[in-house]
Amino acid sequence: MIAFHTGIQALRNFKVKALNKKISSVIPDIELVSSEYIHFIESEEGLNTSNKATLDKLLNYAPKANLSNSN
Repeated sequence: MIAFHTGIQALRNFKVKALNKKISSVIPDIELVSSEYIHFIESEEGLNTSNKATLDKLLNYAPKANLSNSN
């Protein structure tokens, strides 16, 4: 079984703003709105509620990604 965990902010807001500035100088219509880590979990058996809760605790180590256009 393969599962994934998303939502953790990969880049701080100041870095996203700097990248947006660079991107828009080359391609004005494109903007990086946000970034997030994606963790892939492979297990031989399905994850039970306890395993999922443990993984959530381990993989929530940073602020959640802001998926809005307000960066």
